[in-house]
Amino acid sequence: MAEALVAFERVAVVAEAARVREAGVRAAEQAGSLVAALEQAGAAAGGAGPPGGVLSGATLSECAALLARRAREAAVETEQVAGRMESAAELLVGVDEEVARGVAGAGS
Repeated sequence: MAEALVAFERVAVVAEAARVREAGVRAAEQAGSLVAALEQAGAAAGGAGPPGGVLSGATLSECAALLARRAREAAVETEQVAGRMESAAELLVGVDEEVARGVAGAGS
């Protein structure tokens, strides 16, 4: 019974890790779309607006670069979290097997 529970929990954790990865991919894609829009707006604005103003081309391009960098960082972090989740699931199986051996040895 305990083995089935651990197997179920492992499957659940691995499934959640996959969902975390999928969410990271979606977030990166959405950020990519926004980066492209900001880059286009920055190019279209060119030198329009006051220097250093919120809607200046340089400011929009800087925002696009910042968003792209943060999206890359978030994608790396999301992948690391998913990997740690999977490692934890494997550790859970290993610990369960170790406990089962200890219980079996104590019963002998």
